[in-house]
Amino acid sequence: MSIKTLSSAFALAALLSSATAHTTLQRRTQTPLPPCSYPFTDFVSSGCYVDSVSSRTLPFMAPIEFNNATIEICTAACKGNGYRYAGLEYYGQCFCGSSVIGTAAPETDCNLPCNGDSGEICGGQDRLSIYQDPTFPEADNIAVSSDYMSLGCYTEASAGRALAYSQINEGANLDGTKMTTQLCLNACGARGFPFAGTEFGGECYCGVVLGNGTVPAPTSDCDKTCNGDSTQTCGGAQRLSLYVATDLESTEPCEAPAVSSSSAAASSTVSSSTSCSSTVSSTTVSSTSSVFSSSTLSTQTTSCPIPTNTYVPPSAPTTKTTTTGATAAPSASCLCATPTAWAGKKAVGNYQLPCVGCNDNKTQRQSYPWKLFNNQNFGRCPSYGKGKQVNACQDACTTQYNWCLSYANSCKNSRSAPESFTSANGKCRQQYADCYKANNNVKDDGRCTVTSSPKPVPQQSDQWFNWCSSWLKQWF
Repeated sequence: MSIKTLSSAFALAALLSSATAHTTLQRRTQTPLPPCSYPFTDFVSSGCYVDSVSSRTLPFMAPIEFNNATIEICTAACKGNGYRYAGLEYYGQCFCGSSVIGTAAPETDCNLPCNGDSGEICGGQDRLSIYQDPTFPEADNIAVSSDYMSLGCYTEASAGRALAYSQINEGANLDGTKMTTQLCLNACGARGFPFAGTEFGGECYCGVVLGNGTVPAPTSDCDKTCNGDSTQTCGGAQRLSLYVATDLESTEPCEAPAVSSSSAAASSTVSSSTSCSSTVSSTTVSSTSSVFSSSTLSTQTTSCPIPTNTYVPPSAPTTKTTTTGATAAPSASCLCATPTAWAGKKAVGNYQLPCVGCNDNKTQRQSYPWKLFNNQNFGRCPSYGKGKQVNACQDACTTQYNWCLSYANSCKNSRSAPESFTSANGKCRQQYADCYKANNNVKDDGRCTVTSSPKPVPQQSDQWFNWCSSWLKQWF
């Protein structure tokens, strides 16, 4: 995508006004969502800003590959996680935020090229090149408490926290002993957060998205009065009194393109034995960890039965004169772990985790041993260097998430869908979070080791690659 220059005068003034209260936001544990892989409106340049390690101008550091960083990759990461602003610093560090908590710097201070594209600028030393998502309302229209509406009582997230940013910590303005609903909502609104919540009488949290596993809870669970006003309720133990200001949300969130009603009607008549090839479209997405190529992810307009990604060796061939065993199967079909809750037929929409295995190009394998097999054309699958198996597996989680979103989108447009879009979308996010966590520390088991002497490692054979190709062709 091209990055356009901001032409509206209001944006710079809004950015400057949002920088007046430079307080520290403590980010709580929350699994990041993957970069947005669907077409979205270009972010626009908003200038160069001062940053520091001790007080970040944009608080969320996106987990992109530093050595491959570009403006496009960073803005996709921020879009996928629901943030208004994206910023690049020092050749390729990527940060996101709902508001800019910093001061403007001369444009010449942002003078370092991006690691992934020397023709682009990625900030400077303690300087951020900031870009803004124009699909959000004007940044100077910050919210106050009256702009929020109550969503009721909600649980904390199952993996991490429901809302990522605490307003009760060293450097923040709020005093928990004086907490009220209005105090919390005003604080979150002033920083551009669409979600706000009070908890356990004196805690206040803000966020741009809800953490995975956050679900409605009985009203009676939010039973703590606010420390600053006993007539108000401020959540409970591990329970949030949750509020949202829709004026602070993007009018074009990251989601799969809408499917036409005719396509949706057609999808409902597809039998379980019908090939999915006629309903597949391709979207090219840059892999943040890819070395040789970008991956082409397929999105489908209907949920189709997908074969298991477990390698099954062929039956033993027999003749009248000899009996021989089947060719041995690899020790493991795929390196990456699939969480038990989503294994096999439990995968959302049957979109299973694609395999990460040894690079099929043996001339590359010594330097780039890993490959994510998410395209039937292996030459278009992303490759990964030594020690990058975690990146490969987390990209596999991202691939599965994007496939899963296409299933969720089909639920939105089909009367015969097995579940609602909201239900499917929530499951996709939870599956991704569990997959990301399960593969956060995956080890190199030696299967792709290149050696000139015999070594007892689970090398993957040509037979495995043939199986992998056949598996992909069954549903691509």
